[in-house]
Amino acid sequence: MRTLAALLLAVQAGPQDPPPAAIQWKVSLDTRFTMKFSSVEQYRSDTHQKNVGTDGLNTQGTYGHTDRREIEADLAFRELPGWQWALSIDLKRVSWTYGSDEAEVTVTCADGKEPQARVVVKEKEKARVPQAKADADNRAEHMKRMVLGEYDLAADRAGMVSIVRKGAIDPGYSLFGRSFIQPPCTAEPVKADQEWKDPVPPLLPGAREIESPGIVLKVASVGEKAITLKGSVNLPLTKPLNASEVINGTFSLERESVFSREGYVQSAREEYAYRKTGKFTSTPMKGRALTREETVTASFKQLVTLKPRK
Repeated sequence: MRTLAALLLAVQAGPQDPPPAAIQWKVSLDTRFTMKFSSVEQYRSDTHQKNVGTDGLNTQGTYGHTDRREIEADLAFRELPGWQWALSIDLKRVSWTYGSDEAEVTVTCADGKEPQARVVVKEKEKARVPQAKADADNRAEHMKRMVLGEYDLAADRAGMVSIVRKGAIDPGYSLFGRSFIQPPCTAEPVKADQEWKDPVPPLLPGAREIESPGIVLKVASVGEKAITLKGSVNLPLTKPLNASEVINGTFSLERESVFSREGYVQSAREEYAYRKTGKFTSTPMKGRALTREETVTASFKQLVTLKPRK
């Protein structure tokens, strides 16, 4: 009778919410993962410059590029002095394409073989073709060096997880570029709607032209198997980089990460978009003024996924 009463009580109470859990990595000597990384970056700038004076010289310039990367790798534990823990990144497949108005460079690599580069020159002015070819060849060599570099997924003593390259001074000088993995870890259990505040990465186009309190990351859900965090910021441009410049435009950044209760990030996604129109005026000489009008658009999308490997 007591068993039946307990069963009826449980049915009436309905399903229980999953217990809180910490966002904390659990890495050991036998930790293994398969990682996939993909990113697409696009940038374009159109500039019109005019000298108002005796010569009335006008110049116009356009620049743009697209950077696409697809990477697959195996991760395994290794000791790395100065870090809380590290997982070495063993690249299995790389496809990296960088294209501009002048040329397109593609570097591929698979199963530990030497990276191969393909260069396609798109420059239409015959006199500029040799320089475009030389610049593209230099970029191809640079990209191959990035593929041959040693990388680790590592955590510092504060729990911040990032992809680091051996010998790199600039963290952006890497095959993985800007890699969002997750916000800072916490050993305390988290609950739904709990919030963190992360600074907007200062190297993103437009980051210095906004009044940003930071991006607020919220615990969107606490499930039986994973915790999902989401955050976004969408702001107008209000801080010209030059006092003589008038600007308008927008900056937006969105992040989402899914953290497994087993102690690792299942996925991390970041997207940003930036659009700016600006007009700059200066008077370097009496009777002459320089005006420059510029339109800039930029966007970036990145996704990292990890899957345990036995």
